[in-house]
Amino acid sequence: MRKEIFALAILGIIACLGGCRNFEEKETLHTARLEVYEADGTTLINTVEDEEAVARFEAGGWGQEDGISSDVDPAGKDLEGREPLFMIAAMKEPAALINNGKMEKTFTITVYEGTDVVKMMVMPQIVENIGLSEELLTFYFEVPEEDMEFFLSLAGD
Repeated sequence: MRKEIFALAILGIIACLGGCRNFEEKETLHTARLEVYEADGTTLINTVEDEEAVARFEAGGWGQEDGISSDVDPAGKDLEGREPLFMIAAMKEPAALINNGKMEKTFTITVYEGTDVVKMMVMPQIVENIGLSEELLTFYFEVPEEDMEFFLSLAGD
């Protein structure tokens, strides 16, 4: 319970950094594009820059309170023995000129075979001044079937 409260506080900070968005919004989005990688996280298999797809991804509210399900084991045991299919990285425009215009990865969502549970990991540089461990930046969510179908569509053919 304490970890869930702490997770909600951290994710609230991240949500504030990104601002509130809705699916219909056509303005500049916090997330500029999505990059889909093979399960190992090194091989790029698709880049999604379509504004509607990115807006729909953001509208999913990843990291919001309604994404945390008491049915999902906070240590990821629901995923034991499951093979990761791919990883979706949310990319944002750089916040400072010192990044040489490179996009920054804010978080990743790993999709697993045969389950509706996904793993979300917030990138440590997003909260670097707080110095949190990877364990505290990793969350598990049970996602609705339509969201899982959307994730699968992001991986491409």
